[in-house]
Amino acid sequence: MPSPTRTVEMIYNPEPITFGTYVDGVRIQARHAKSIAGSLRVNAPTDLARAGVDQLERIEDLAVHVDDIQTERQVTAAVRPSFEDFRAAWGGMSEALMSKARLPASLSPNGARAGKLHARLFPEGHGFITFDAHAAWSEGDRVLRVIHQQDLKAAIDELAGPEYHPSAKKATNALREALGVGETPRETPSTTRLQHAMQRFSRALGRYARIVASDVDLDDAASVERFRKAVMVPFDQFRTRRTTSGEVEGEEPATDPPSEPMQPVIPTPGPALPSPFIDET
Repeated sequence: MPSPTRTVEMIYNPEPITFGTYVDGVRIQARHAKSIAGSLRVNAPTDLARAGVDQLERIEDLAVHVDDIQTERQVTAAVRPSFEDFRAAWGGMSEALMSKARLPASLSPNGARAGKLHARLFPEGHGFITFDAHAAWSEGDRVLRVIHQQDLKAAIDELAGPEYHPSAKKATNALREALGVGETPRETPSTTRLQHAMQRFSRALGRYARIVASDVDLDDAASVERFRKAVMVPFDQFRTRRTTSGEVEGEEPATDPPSEPMQPVIPTPGPALPSPFIDET
């Protein structure tokens, strides 16, 4: 007696899942870490294995850790207003003396005096105000000591104006405190700490994707849809894109915060892209 014929439903998927795009880690901007963690939680399968539930909790914990690091970086960015005042005060003093130095000797003896004073205070110009904040403060503090040791305050008041010396002194002291090298200690966050945290976050996302992917049956439409909803949609919504020139769109800074705060970018869903693997070495 012939055995009954079994009917096997074949699924045609014109865009098969490229699992490596998801399970090998994905680059996410730090400001989207909590959002993708929440999206993964909301879209998690109802029958998610215990390992997947635990991994979601780890992803959420790491997202909060990333958030804390960003808060520390914002505190560091508070140095910026003090640094801008520092630049304005010292740059103004230098330019005022240079302006006075242009007076010809036939019209006023103060031109030559201003030129000599500028050379004593700023032998290499006032380019130090473009240094990083710590180096600039150190140079400004050195110039203040020169002014005190050589008793130059009265000459500065006369030739540049009485506001410049007290302003430069006040701005230099304020920058010192903002940098945490004055009376009040301040911890400066590591410039690579956020980068390392995001590498860990990316690896955690990849492990979660592998856990969900382990149950995928490509011949089962419901199984494919389960992975698409739980992993593909959240990842594709928040993954960092690469532009046509090869540059990473909205890349996280690897060092200090930028001089101006970055504007928020609203992520848009898109097709899966090749995953920029995270180098763990």
